[in-house]
Amino acid sequence: ALRDIALLGGAAQGVDLGLDDFEPREARQLMDEAVVGSWGYCLCDNANIAPLGSAFWRSLGAGSPRLKDDDNRLLRSIFLPHLSDRLSEGDRFVPPETSFSHVGRLAVLVQQEEETRQRRLEHFLGETFDQEDPGPLFPASWVSNHLVKGEGMVSTCCRHVHDALPLSALQSASVTFDKKTEDGCRFRVYRLGTLEARTTTEHNGKETIGVVFSVKPRHDGKRLTVEDGERVVRVMVHVEHSGFPRRGWRHFVVLETDQRNFVVTERLASGEVSWDENPANLEGRLALAKVLASVAGDVCVKDVRAHRILQAAGKGSSSSKNYARATYVLAAGSCLNAKDRTCA
Repeated sequence: ALRDIALLGGAAQGVDLGLDDFEPREARQLMDEAVVGSWGYCLCDNANIAPLGSAFWRSLGAGSPRLKDDDNRLLRSIFLPHLSDRLSEGDRFVPPETSFSHVGRLAVLVQQEEETRQRRLEHFLGETFDQEDPGPLFPASWVSNHLVKGEGMVSTCCRHVHDALPLSALQSASVTFDKKTEDGCRFRVYRLGTLEARTTTEHNGKETIGVVFSVKPRHDGKRLTVEDGERVVRVMVHVEHSGFPRRGWRHFVVLETDQRNFVVTERLASGEVSWDENPANLEGRLALAKVLASVAGDVCVKDVRAHRILQAAGKGSSSSKNYARATYVLAAGSCLNAKDRTCA
């Protein structure tokens, strides 16, 4: 072979393995320009080139075999029908670039939007959310519409009771906040007695309760106490969901006195017996509970207080239902007939 090359007047040459002229930036540029978007290969229909716009929009159907799953999710999150009007362009629409760099930037932007939506939700369901000034996570226009807060009221987090609060309970509640973000998500705040329920509704989705807060009145450190000599004029037994699936339901007793004071007493899951005088969240709690029994009272507060002390000392049932029954019978006194004593 060398003799043949010599006869032709040529010179033998090898492969040049020198890397002196290699430029890494050129390799990076080639990588950036590499096609990674699968929609770059799906714009043909039966070997006949279809109009780009029509083929692209058809490929965005749910479960379309023409696109990779990741690409389908990415494009569907970008071209949401209620946010994008590009579909109206029809065949004139030009799909996004399919290069590695461009697809990567699109994915980053979509991820950032999702993180913003999540932060919005967490802030809205948190204790620091202010209806008058929602903060920089929400549209600036929301700040201009000042809402009147309840006079002398302050929101404080209470136990999560949204599992026991059906949406139907909000039909009689007043809406104190109702706004939409640019992506169509609706944020609402309801006031039901001393409860504040916050809900969200995704575009074309169902309204869901995210959290429930209690709203307590400011009383400048003063607390209304119930005197031993006050007479019980009404005793009621209520049942409510515990808020914990494994604990089921719990019972509590509400005493109303002749001085328009209220006492809530119950045996807690820990075994302790609570005694709460004029609780701030009573109205909201009663709105979520069911009345099992109600009758006029015929004893003084001191009698029920002594009964509670005995129960707390362990001289009684550990069941909230049995404690409520015993307290109900005691507080009703002579107002409870024999049949009611058996059924209480």
